[in-house]
Amino acid sequence: MENNFKWTDEAVKTFTQVYSSNFNSKLIDFPIDANDYWGKNIHEKIEQFKLDYKPQETLKYAINTKSVYGTYGCTIKEFKNEKHFENWYDLMVRKGHKIIGVQPYKETE
Repeated sequence: MENNFKWTDEAVKTFTQVYSSNFNSKLIDFPIDANDYWGKNIHEKIEQFKLDYKPQETLKYAINTKSVYGTYGCTIKEFKNEKHFENWYDLMVRKGHKIIGVQPYKETE
């Protein structure tokens, strides 16, 4: 029943919300039926959670910038989604930084 489930920090935080019946938490961003959890012991809740949980897909970018001070840099940054990236990008531009290039970043093993 466990398949490829991994207990990441995000998964643990989300499970604590499910376990405490806080189904309206922002951490729970997947469809969930409270009836699948109410009145069940912790082991049953864990097994149900492993079936229901869908981790958030994050975006990683390598971003080349020129700061307002004239220094160049490259940083690897992770974003929750495209909107999160756009908000960050707009903030950097408002602060006077120049975004020179943005490339998707894939980690090599």
